[in-house]
Amino acid sequence: MPRRPKLAAAVQQDILDDIRSGRSRPGDPIATEIELMARFGVSRTPIREAMQSLYLLGIVDISPRRGATVRALPIESVLDLALLAGVMDPSQPVADLFEFRDVVEGAIAELAARHATEAQIEGIRDILARNAAAVAAHNGAEGQRIDVLFHAAIAEASGNLVFQAVSRAMSGLLAELRRIIGGIPGAPEASCAEHQQIFEAIARRDGSAARQASHAHIRSTRARYESAPPKRRPDIGRRQIG
Repeated sequence: MPRRPKLAAAVQQDILDDIRSGRSRPGDPIATEIELMARFGVSRTPIREAMQSLYLLGIVDISPRRGATVRALPIESVLDLALLAGVMDPSQPVADLFEFRDVVEGAIAELAARHATEAQIEGIRDILARNAAAVAAHNGAEGQRIDVLFHAAIAEASGNLVFQAVSRAMSGLLAELRRIIGGIPGAPEASCAEHQQIFEAIARRDGSAARQASHAHIRSTRARYESAPPKRRPDIGRRQIG
């Protein structure tokens, strides 16, 4: 097994322990890269990988001028999700992620159809327009970024803080998977169309249809991932959670 992800995971775990114990509180600065390198006796690369994972999980903010600081988390359970991410079995993570998303994101979409404000619906509509523009321009990086925004906006519209935390945590786990799927011919267009179906159900306040459209999207995404050549598939457990 490669050594570097283990080092990054150790750094991530130690920082999480500081936050969980109260030694680091919301707004507190996190040690600099140089300080962390000295503390753990590792190079700059695993430090940056650990901080990127914590950022994607919504646990730290990173600013060019202020450096890394602890976020004011809405609920403490997001930390438990981050710990779960660190111990996922690397032999079965992708299947587990798809099964989890199939259940959770369907529920999120159904709640969004029930609770979304008009402003939130218009916000999702705008995200979809940007999604379509990125796909038309063949801008894969922008499309992947907007994909994250789309799912986060639906979680926000659900009104459920736990689902919002889950969505933030999942975005870190899915970054490489999104990149791989985005490179499959026709995948960005198909995903954009599926997003549109989810949105239309939410906009007309049809919770059942929103759930079903979300299920269809996740299952189609899994099928697209499984159609990719094996050598292109990411080892999520080893590459993204470290």
